[in-house]
Amino acid sequence: MLTDKVRMIINQAITKYINYLSERIDSAKVIDGINTAVATREIPTLLTDFITPHLQAAKEEAEHAIYAEVYKMQKMHFACPQGMDMDEVRRKQERLCTAIKNTTDIITQQKKREEKYQAMYDEFVDVESYSTIFEPDSGLRRRYYNNIRHLTDVDTSQVVALIKSPNFANRDLQRVICSKISYLEEIQHAKHIIANLEKKLVPYMSQLNLNDKIIAVAAMPANDQEKGAQLIPPFDSRYKEQQAKLNPDFDYDSLQGYIFNVFIRNLRPFIEDKPVFKVALGHIEFISEFEDYKMRVLNKLNNKSITLSGEKLVRVESLATAISGYTVTISSRKSELEKIILDWEKQMVNGKSNAEAFESNACVAFFSKTPDNQFIADCLDILEEERVLNPVYGLAH
Repeated sequence: MLTDKVRMIINQAITKYINYLSERIDSAKVIDGINTAVATREIPTLLTDFITPHLQAAKEEAEHAIYAEVYKMQKMHFACPQGMDMDEVRRKQERLCTAIKNTTDIITQQKKREEKYQAMYDEFVDVESYSTIFEPDSGLRRRYYNNIRHLTDVDTSQVVALIKSPNFANRDLQRVICSKISYLEEIQHAKHIIANLEKKLVPYMSQLNLNDKIIAVAAMPANDQEKGAQLIPPFDSRYKEQQAKLNPDFDYDSLQGYIFNVFIRNLRPFIEDKPVFKVALGHIEFISEFEDYKMRVLNKLNNKSITLSGEKLVRVESLATAISGYTVTISSRKSELEKIILDWEKQMVNGKSNAEAFESNACVAFFSKTPDNQFIADCLDILEEERVLNPVYGLAH
């Protein structure tokens, strides 16, 4: 959407360019340049030169305004907490660092403990070396199974295999199994301690990160233009997002259609009483007339969009984008706009064409005075109108 600043820059540049032309109106080069510019929609180089530096300056000014606002928000967001001074924040930071170090040291110890008992648990057991002539006691087996039911956070498959062994009745093997179970208990206990401490570290690290930012922002100057001022997460990303939204407003390429239309509108009264510009005037008349058709279709789509939401809104917006992107030239035909609409009707989205998406069912059609797809017919009706013939070609389409 054009800002007032951009409109002003374009209007001032065009006024300056028209004044430049008025001093050279009898020049064959100027006459040829005007005729060529209108016929080809090519904006004169000098006019471009009048516009682009001011656009760039306006963009930089707008970016600075956004940066200053975001910087101010950052200063407020990371201000020293109420009731505290920076010395207290630094002391709190030191205590946090100590707590984090102590916690991570314990986590490291517990991981070593886990690795130690895991290695002991993983030691190979030759079941065949524990042969026995006795039949395994099923009741004892059940008790062993019950002993490992609480070991839900470790892999007990090795112990289960030993309990299932036909040599389970061997007392030495049972002692090995008991040792394996005790190792698993140690491993699980270590895992629980590590998990709890890592959970405890999360708010510590979060507060540490916040305090780091409070200290860093407090050291920055109040003025965003002074040395040392910078944006830190998440405000650096917020600035970049707003900057990206700003860029199209000052992009010369995307503004060329608007610039050209304003140019020929201002040029027309300047050349309309000069026979040498008869062809150019015919081109301007045709382009203006065609732009009017295009704008009326866009207005119809905009009015429809206001009543929609969700997927239907997205569908209509896609048609409006296609119509808006159509460049009007002296060779344009209304049938080309009609084709954009007809092609859009056939386009499939989520298994349904755009035309089908706006077909009213019998119940809705009965109670509604206006069919949901009436806007499509209205757009096509606009393009069927014949008002002013193309003065150059004698054609309405």
